[in-house]
Amino acid sequence: MCAYQEASTLNSTDWVKDWKSNTVAETALMADLYAMRTCQSWDCPLRRRYFWTGASSTFRPYTPNPSRTNVWFGRTTHPTAPPRPIPEGVLGRYQTRNGFCLCPVGDACNPATGPCSAAATILSLTDLKYRPALVAQACTRQVDWPWTGGPLRDGSLLPVLVKSCGVLDRLPTFNYRYSNSKTIIDSPTTTLDDGGDCHMGRPAAISKPIDQNCTLISKADDHMVLQCPSSPSPVIIPRRRSDNISMQQRLRCESCDPLPAFKAADGTPIAEPEVSYGQPWRWAPERMLARDLRFRLCGNATHCDGLDPEIWKIGKFWPNMMRGLHDMFQPEPSVADAWSTQWLSCTQNSSGASCNGTISKADWLADRAGTCKRIGEQPSMAVDLTVCQLDPTLDQLCRVIQNARYRLFEANCKV
Repeated sequence: MCAYQEASTLNSTDWVKDWKSNTVAETALMADLYAMRTCQSWDCPLRRRYFWTGASSTFRPYTPNPSRTNVWFGRTTHPTAPPRPIPEGVLGRYQTRNGFCLCPVGDACNPATGPCSAAATILSLTDLKYRPALVAQACTRQVDWPWTGGPLRDGSLLPVLVKSCGVLDRLPTFNYRYSNSKTIIDSPTTTLDDGGDCHMGRPAAISKPIDQNCTLISKADDHMVLQCPSSPSPVIIPRRRSDNISMQQRLRCESCDPLPAFKAADGTPIAEPEVSYGQPWRWAPERMLARDLRFRLCGNATHCDGLDPEIWKIGKFWPNMMRGLHDMFQPEPSVADAWSTQWLSCTQNSSGASCNGTISKADWLADRAGTCKRIGEQPSMAVDLTVCQLDPTLDQLCRVIQNARYRLFEANCKV
């Protein structure tokens, strides 16, 4: 009797009545999730990786795979198994050190050389070279129905036969590189806001000793909330408010304490105080950076040739600096002006170098040899040359001849 009941349950055809309407909805679901077209956006490889890690509860693979099912049955839905998200634990988990090279969780994932090393990651931020996005340790098992298990349309259940199998190495490979978009994003906050370097706040008063490795969770005007290893619950630390001082009578200016005097280390008075009252005082980063760059280029010189004074003004320096250093300097003089100067034939004499003759750029590019020969034959191009100054060998020969002349002169005097 039991065998007959089990057989009748397995042979039930109730699911067939709704199969056609179910497949229409399932086909629409697969069409929305699996776009059957080539992805041409720059972030397609990253979205494809995220999809096949199964990290999202809504954006993850389904089984049976619609592409594989379409090859078998001519449609994206399986006739005996409804599509469902791939179960947890089936796909492998990965970790990465640079966002592109992946290895399974538990691996050291720290190669000493190659495109996935720490040195290559740092270089990729500046050298604009393409590097491959690699995946280590491939899994060769099949990750699809029926090995992924799950219910069938008649209510029976298949067991899960595969787990922790990463499939990212089966995706199309791609290369990556970093580039500067040169887009300045305005921040809604400043350094004076909470968390900024110039933000002024009240310290928290700790009445009892706590761990040194506590983490700040949140803070309000009157308290701070910390999470400490030794405490299972958050630790609340109060923040004191400023005391309200009631004055019985108004103080006269001569009765107030004088302003402090500021002196340097050698006792010399400082004209401008280095502290502020109420509003923090500091040099603008834009001005400090401009001064440092100018000192490295020109030192303490009053005039710095090559710098565009309009761009180096406060308010204009920072935007131009973010766009690139090539816009910070005055344009170089045109090369065309040099062609009109005397440059063709130059000689070195006791008073320095002197040049004679000129050729236009158009004649030089059209017939350089013929133009040089034609101008060289002109009488004005004749130049007196000293043979002894042509090269070191002739110079040494002239010295030997001159020495022989001196010896001959001395011999004649003795005779």
